[in-house]
Amino acid sequence: MYPSGAAAAGSCYSVTLRDKHVCIEGSMKNNCPICYEYLFDSLRESSVLRCGHTMHLQCFHEMLKHDKFTCPMCSVSIFDMEKFLRALDAEIEAKFLHMGKGWIVCNDC
Repeated sequence: MYPSGAAAAGSCYSVTLRDKHVCIEGSMKNNCPICYEYLFDSLRESSVLRCGHTMHLQCFHEMLKHDKFTCPMCSVSIFDMEKFLRALDAEIEAKFLHMGKGWIVCNDC
């Protein structure tokens, strides 16, 4: 018997991921969006993002070093950005209060 979602992903995932990611069928049967190596045959450790897309863990860390905080496949934030975005909203409101209001669009909603 496969853990929750393992059969759909085409690979076994850690039980710690249960109910903490979106399941994308066959997500391991794709290339890493950073280095383009085929994930299913790769010997390197993989990471599953909150959105369900998969990449090598090393590639994930390299992406963070370059201040990239969204999935390269779907642009959804890889972390819960609510606290950061609230602080950013407060800073923008304080600095640009005289300019009027505008819209900030995100890919998380």
